[in-house]
Amino acid sequence: MEYLDRAIATLKALDAEEKHIQSAQKIISAAVKENRLIHIFGTDTRSSALISEVFFRAGMPITIDPMLDPTLDSAHGAYRNQMAWEVKNLAPCILDYYERVEEGDPFILIGSDETLPMFAQSLQWAKEKKLRIITISDNGTDGEVSVSTHCGDDTYAIAVSAILNMMMDAGLPEEKVWLGKRTVDLDRNTEKIDKMLFRIRHL
Repeated sequence: MEYLDRAIATLKALDAEEKHIQSAQKIISAAVKENRLIHIFGTDTRSSALISEVFFRAGMPITIDPMLDPTLDSAHGAYRNQMAWEVKNLAPCILDYYERVEEGDPFILIGSDETLPMFAQSLQWAKEKKLRIITISDNGTDGEVSVSTHCGDDTYAIAVSAILNMMMDAGLPEEKVWLGKRTVDLDRNTEKIDKMLFRIRHL
């Protein structure tokens, strides 16, 4: 039960982030109404994997753009992944692959360790692109909105999952979200899928 107690404490601590999460919700809601993509990037293997908490999930916005790369996928080698976190100027090389990024789009930056070069590089890249930066990290950073996870390493995934889900809970209309129950109903979403396939690389 000790782990469960730590998990509960982490979730309770997120009450302190309510104002920041609401600010992020407003940015996301406005972006969806303007038909903008919501770009999400995780700066390490764990953070990148957590994008699946909101990408192509029933009830989530159809315009979520996951910025994924084999460098940050443990399927391509965990040892190789971890070495890559320190590589100079790697983040811009990954992020520049996503050519549908436009000035003013939201950019959600997730990092379990914001002291890593990959996090700083990604933050600088987003600033140069003039994106609306939302960071999710341990201590908060200088994004437009910074949400702190208030967690130890063992409850990191719980904290980020909760934050992402709260951010996306913006009361969006049916036409702006994926329909379904546990999974996205492909038949009910055919038109939406066709509409987004050319915009979202990993759809």
